Amino acid sequence: FDRYLGEDSPAYVPHTGATPAEVVELVTRGGGAASLAHPGYRQRDEIIPGLVEAGLTAIEAFHSSHDDALQAHYLQMAADLGVAVTGGSDFHGEGTRRSEFFGVLGLPQEHFDRFVERAQAAGVAAR
Repeated sequence: FDRYLGEDSPAYVPHTGATPAEVVELVTRGGGAASLAHPGYRQRDEIIPGLVEAGLTAIEAFHSSHDDALQAHYLQMAADLGVAVTGGSDFHGEGTRRSEFFGVLGLPQEHFDRFVERAQAAGVAAR
């Protein structure tokens, strides 16, 4: 990787991209529901209110790396900001990091229902 695509390699292309708020706007403009995945990973809570202003639908409170305190923190933040919550195991395939959590962590039904309500209110069509 470093030889061909690394920063000092001949095929290197500098990374440029949209801001998180721009991504949320693109997702919602495209008819989707934007959820902030595993916010406890980077712990940049200060950007979340701006993402809500940009159209964020939900915050992932139930995540395999969130302990009870972090889960409670994001549940409260979602309630305070008026957004839904999502959850998941962060499973990315057999043999990958966190693969042991596949099927272990779910989203309680009441939170799923709230997410669907928020998504529909934002114009996302249920399929």
